[in-house]
Parts: sequence; C-alpha cells; structure tokens
Amino acid sequence: MKKRAVIVSLLVLALIIITGGVSMSLWNRNKEVPIPSESGKLVVNNGAPITENVVIHFIQYGDYADLPFTEVMKGLDMSVVWVASDTAEITHNDKKYILGLSEVTFVESGKSKNLIIIPPGTKATIRAIDRELILDSTTMQSVLYGIGVKVDIDIDVERHIVYVNFKTD
Repeated sequence: MKKRAVIVSLLVLALIIITGGVSMSLWNRNKEVPIPSESGKLVVNNGAPITENVVIHFIQYGDYADLPFTEVMKGLDMSVVWVASDTAEITHNDKKYILGLSEVTFVESGKSKNLIIIPPGTKATIRAIDRELILDSTTMQSVLYGIGVKVDIDIDVERHIVYVNFKTD
C-alpha cells in the first residue's frame, strides 16, 4: 500500500510540474517580443538627413529610436562647441549647458542637476561614443522638455525615418 501511495504522489508531483511549466511557457510567450533593430535616418526640422548613429527599434507596443544627442541639438538651432574631447558646451536661449560624455551628464552651467533622466518604463539607451551621446527617443524628448524645448518625435516605420520637429500646438 505504501508503494502505491509513493507512486501516486510522484505521478501527481510530475503532473503538477509539467502543468506549471506549460502554463509558464504560455504565459511568457507574448511577454517579450524580440526587438529587431535597423539603421535609419534622422531628420530634424526638415534639415538634411542624418544617418550616422541612428537606430530604430521595432517593438510590439511602441517603436523607439536611438538618436545622436548633439546632432539633434544642432538641428534644433542650438550651438554645440566642443571644449574637450569628452565635453561640449551647448547654448540654448542664452543658457549654457555642459554635456559630459565620460560621466554621461547634461547640466545647466553653474548647477549640478543632471538633466538626463530616464523616464520610467522605457527601453533606455544611453551610451557615449566618439564626440556623441546616443539617447533613446523617449529620454531625448524628456531631456529637451527639461530645458523647455517641446518637440514631437515621430518614427516612420515603413521608410525608417525619425522626424524631430518643434511642437506646433
């Protein structure tokens, strides 16, 4: 009788494990969709297309792009002057900001608050490369908003073009 109880217990345990595994597999199946990435073009205020350091990520619930920070700033009529290999001064509306690539900071001159803030729930991209900071489009929009620049960032997924334009509302 003990043998039978042990066998039945083992079969029930195996059934529970198999059922749980199948359930978890089905539950997680649509949770994370792989993010294909493709090179794209960036057009800021109808300027010349920029192709370097522009990557578009396609995901199920909202596409986003990695964009070159200083190129966007220049396209929005801001002055970008490199004062060192990893430091730039960016001027907008008579305010000066310091971009530090090694620390990944963007601060108003004379202040200490880093304006590069990753919005919650985003797929953040922040990386420094040779004289450029790459930010995801959501973080880019947040940083610009933080300095009083309101933009629309639209991604044309069919043509692989990211448009950054001043808001018109």
